[in-house]
Parts: sequence; C-alpha cells; structure tokens
Amino acid sequence: INTSYFQAQCFPTIRPSSVPVSVSLWVNPTTIIGSGSLVHISTLQNGTGSICYDLLGFTTAGMLLGQLITSPTTLINTQGVILPLNTWTHIAIVYSNANGFRLFINGQLTDAVSGSMTTNQFSLYITLGNNSPGLSISSSSCVSSTVIAGVYRGGMDEFRIYNRE
Repeated sequence: INTSYFQAQCFPTIRPSSVPVSVSLWVNPTTIIGSGSLVHISTLQNGTGSICYDLLGFTTAGMLLGQLITSPTTLINTQGVILPLNTWTHIAIVYSNANGFRLFINGQLTDAVSGSMTTNQFSLYITLGNNSPGLSISSSSCVSSTVIAGVYRGGMDEFRIYNRE
C-alpha cells in the first residue's frame, strides 16, 4: 500500500460568517474501491484531534463525497459520482454562508446542500491522500463519516485553496 501524502500546517482558521472558501484539485484515481481520503482536516499532525474529518474522499461504493463540519460531531455531505479510473478529473468544493456547500466535478455542479460551518479557534493541518499520516492504522476518533478511512490511490495535482467562491 502506498502511504505517500502531502501535509501543510496552519491551514487558516475558517470563519464561516465572513469568508467563503473554495478548494480545488485534479485527481487521477487508479482505484476507487477501497480508496479513502483525498483531503483531510485535523488539529493534530497525525490526522486526529478535537477537529478531524475528511473534506473530500470516497465511500465504500467508490462514490466521491464532499463533507463539511457543522458542529463538533456533525457533517453535511455533498455526493458526487463514481469517477473514471486512470483519467484526470477536476474537483472543486465551495462554501459560503450565502450559497451553502457545493461540489463541482469538471466545472459542473454535482450537488449542493445548505448549512453553516462550525467556527473553530484552531489552526488546522490539511493532509492530502491520507487521513492518518504517521499512524499504523486509520484513526477512528474523527467525526463519523461514510468516507473510507485510509489512503487515496492515484495521482493528484494542482491543489488550491481560495478565500472566495
């Protein structure tokens, strides 16, 4: 199993009432069944902490899922499609207080849900391709989710974060 990942410390504290957030990336999955986290958010470097959840990942059926934390124990979900294997696909998730949480695949709106993000006071880690870096097993202490815990299998490129829609 490939356990490669990228991690950045001090992901900006998100203030839901004032600043929209957009996250985009290109993915080229080699498998989606059993593939897990694309983008993981946590307060601790090992992928755990008082806030930890998969912002983007795959369900057991291989469906792309975008998630947003609305309380310390609750997520709202946007469901995408089953992505084609060995093909580059552009994914974007966008949140604003005015327009809610939206998932775009190759520029097309796939799903949208309303809800407000939880305010946090922590600088967060953002981890690409693995929800439990440095741990021998995937963390079960994070917010309960239908995203498979574990590593993503495939290519990733051009990960970007914007403070706009």
